[in-house]
Amino acid sequence: MGRREVMVDYVKRACDDKSVGYSQTNRWRNPDVDCSSLMYLAANAAGYNVSTGSGYTGTMKNDFTRAGFKCLPFSGNFNDAQPGDIYLHEEFHTEMYVGNGQLGGAHKDTDGKPGDSTGKEVSVGPVYSRSSSGWTWQYRLVPPDSDPIPTPGCPYPEPTAALKQGNSGDGVRWIQWHLIKIGANLILDGSFGPATNTAVRNFQNSKKLAVDGIVGSATRSALKASVGSTPTPTPTPTPTPNPISPSKPVCPYSEPTVALKQGNSGDGVRWIQWHLIKTGANLILDGSFGPATNTAVRNFQNSKKLAVDGIVGPATRSALKASVGSTPTPTPTPTPTPNPISPSKPVCPYSEPTVALKQGSSGDGVRWVQWHLNQTGAGLTIDGSFGPATNTAVRNFQSRKGLAVDGSVGPATRAALKQF
Repeated sequence: MGRREVMVDYVKRACDDKSVGYSQTNRWRNPDVDCSSLMYLAANAAGYNVSTGSGYTGTMKNDFTRAGFKCLPFSGNFNDAQPGDIYLHEEFHTEMYVGNGQLGGAHKDTDGKPGDSTGKEVSVGPVYSRSSSGWTWQYRLVPPDSDPIPTPGCPYPEPTAALKQGNSGDGVRWIQWHLIKIGANLILDGSFGPATNTAVRNFQNSKKLAVDGIVGSATRSALKASVGSTPTPTPTPTPTPNPISPSKPVCPYSEPTVALKQGNSGDGVRWIQWHLIKTGANLILDGSFGPATNTAVRNFQNSKKLAVDGIVGPATRSALKASVGSTPTPTPTPTPTPNPISPSKPVCPYSEPTVALKQGSSGDGVRWVQWHLNQTGAGLTIDGSFGPATNTAVRNFQSRKGLAVDGSVGPATRAALKQF
């Protein structure tokens, strides 16, 4: 991913993230943006030396040319537009060309609240030369010709120290870049916040690493191996509590045979969500193809250079299977038995609880529950704490299995969990 791609990716993700709205007060991703701050933040995320915190459309021409951008007069059309080019009117507005005849940018506050409840405050739309107010673009700011970096090389230096929530800078951008490449729904902003922490923990869990949210040498090696950004083989992981595991993860849901998209539901969607979670996406495996699943699909398609349309057809399914390494044939539904665990399946290292557990419980019984939920694709941190995330995963599982949806793990729920 070159610097142009990083900028475009930043803008498109901000447009997809409905927690980011338009504001001229809280405009530096705290939590919102305006038209110029979004361009500054995108360029900063790509490593260009443009300061954030004070710029606006009237300072962009000078700030961006100092960072190496060419400032060209607007030609009156978009025939020469390349993704990453920034269109500017110094008094009124700015947006970025993101490809496919579209501009991405921040437009106006529609409801006076943080975030984008309408999907129109920060969004992507067709290119235009003249606004509804009558003004036309003045300039096209073009990134330096030498800046594209051959893929799959990361444009940020690999950190040499362990990083965790609260850190910031290019080392965090290196982590976010790699997580985004494997499908995580993140903004590449160099800030190790809760979203990055969750994506790191999901990735560590999927790779059987210590799930601590700290990106040290083992997690960095696994990230590089997953993206393919280095030929160096991944070191042998530290042994985990699970001594028996299959050579490949096996999805418990049947692969869909038709293309699926936002609005669909069922086990075919669960198959998609299971695979996306295995690549690091932060999703609830609920069988509902909603906005979060749509965003994760589009991020995955973008990372694999597929058509980014949010539709999961044969090409996207093949790429998902290849990324996870799951078996290409649909997995038959297991025959219910009191305990169908066999030597060919992973063995839970925790003791099955003998009492009903619910939110607020803790200990190895909860770890047993979390371990089995993860076999269904829940992507939980196995920490022995029955918190809100575990409660949600239990209720989703109970709903899927036609059990009483009460969040309490008693004999019936345990028997259903043991089938996986």
